[in-house]
Amino acid sequence: MISLLGVGLGVMVLVVVMSVFGGFEKMVYERVLSHTAHVEVRMTNWAAVPDDPDAEISPVVAEWRGMQKRLESLPGVTSTYAIVQDYAIIEDAYTRAIPLQVQAIDTDDDVQLAALAEVIEAGDANMGVGDVAVISSLVAKNLDLQVGDSIQALSSRNLKKVKPILERLDAPPAAESFQPEIEFIKTSLNKAKVVDGELEIYQLNDLIPINGTAQMLADNPLLREQEKQVVNDFLDLLYRGDRDSDEDPERRFPAGATAEMVTTLDQLADVDIDQATLDEIKSSTDFILPKDLEVIGIYTDTPHAPGPPLIIPLPVGQSLFGMGDMVQGIGVRMENPALAEQFAREVVDPAIADSMWVASSWMQRYQQQFGLIKMQRIMLSFALFFIVMVSAFSISAVMFTVTIQKKREIGVMKALGATPFQLVKVFLYQGLIIGFIGTLLGVISGLLVIWNRKPIQGLMEKVGFDPFPADFNGFTDGLPAEINSIEIVVISVIAFLMCVVATIFPVIGAARSDAARSLRNQ
Repeated sequence: MISLLGVGLGVMVLVVVMSVFGGFEKMVYERVLSHTAHVEVRMTNWAAVPDDPDAEISPVVAEWRGMQKRLESLPGVTSTYAIVQDYAIIEDAYTRAIPLQVQAIDTDDDVQLAALAEVIEAGDANMGVGDVAVISSLVAKNLDLQVGDSIQALSSRNLKKVKPILERLDAPPAAESFQPEIEFIKTSLNKAKVVDGELEIYQLNDLIPINGTAQMLADNPLLREQEKQVVNDFLDLLYRGDRDSDEDPERRFPAGATAEMVTTLDQLADVDIDQATLDEIKSSTDFILPKDLEVIGIYTDTPHAPGPPLIIPLPVGQSLFGMGDMVQGIGVRMENPALAEQFAREVVDPAIADSMWVASSWMQRYQQQFGLIKMQRIMLSFALFFIVMVSAFSISAVMFTVTIQKKREIGVMKALGATPFQLVKVFLYQGLIIGFIGTLLGVISGLLVIWNRKPIQGLMEKVGFDPFPADFNGFTDGLPAEINSIEIVVISVIAFLMCVVATIFPVIGAARSDAARSLRNQ
């Protein structure tokens, strides 16, 4: 009975844990597919789109709209929509600010809105094109937000524009920090100059290091705009030298050109650093203004299946991130998401082979997340099988004990002509019965636990023990479970075979014993 209960307990634990993990994986799968594209098609370089000022529609818009129509015509595609995704600084009414990823969706796409509506837990997903947002439950909890609250979103791209200006605030004037380079240019100009009447002649080989040093100064990010303009003015003067042909090694300048170039470089010392910095800030007119957004919905989100923290309409996203009519990519939703990898490789890639677009499936984007879940499931099943193995050792110990206790009977049977197989068969039946009944009890009890998991979890919560808190796992409808018949059969067969093998080894040893010695030892 102890061995039988051990086998039953081990099988029950395996069935319950594997079913819960299966339900958890399915829940993550459904949550991910509710907010992500099955296949994403993104453009590698928008700058490569040829400009056409006479076009009625912007070439950028025409490019992605044309690609969207091409993708819609592919077999197995249910819908396509534009993708705009970036980071923003979100501030609530209490001036708490956190950086969040923001995803803009095309609110004209009914399929995408329907998928979002399925996971809405408060409010709704009917965003339209107004300054509204749907947030995840994790963000709502962290910022204590509710439907109807207002938040302010500030594009993170402003930080990229401000950062170089801030870095130059404490930078010393270029005339000081780059004095060796400036002196090198001046000295080299005067040293290499050859006066020939009304001309000042330079050899090309002498101008190359001068030009390289000046170009290095112009490209230095610590130079303020006024300082950079001075260096560029110097380079303009340096490029004005005449030559007879491209192969001519001499560059001829009018008299006084060298003094003009030196005087231009000297203007670096006259730049008012404070005024130059202030002018840079004033000239940055392309800063993106913050967006005041109203929270109209909250959707269920979990740490294991995180979605976009903030979802806004497409026009609002394009305005917030200063993208104009551009989008970052096109999302494709399919009839069967499980075929997304094959579809992206065999259908989408050939369809966009002649363009600057690249495709990726949701499996590729979430490969690490689902791979981790799969690895956890494999390792846990491997560890839990040791419970069944311990039960098998228990059966083996029982069989060793039985064969020792029945040594006299074994000797009598062998003396009467019983074959080793007949002796093994007698004891093997015990192992078969224990393995079969124990496995059957484990499967039945495991299924009963799964079917009644909610009451069991509620009872555990009442006594103050909740191993699966909803706040952490996000199981709003109770502990998920997915019964996999094939998995249960595999568990049952392996557990049964382990019991049979545990029975055979001790019995074979007894069957091979000498009959006379067995009788004398009793």
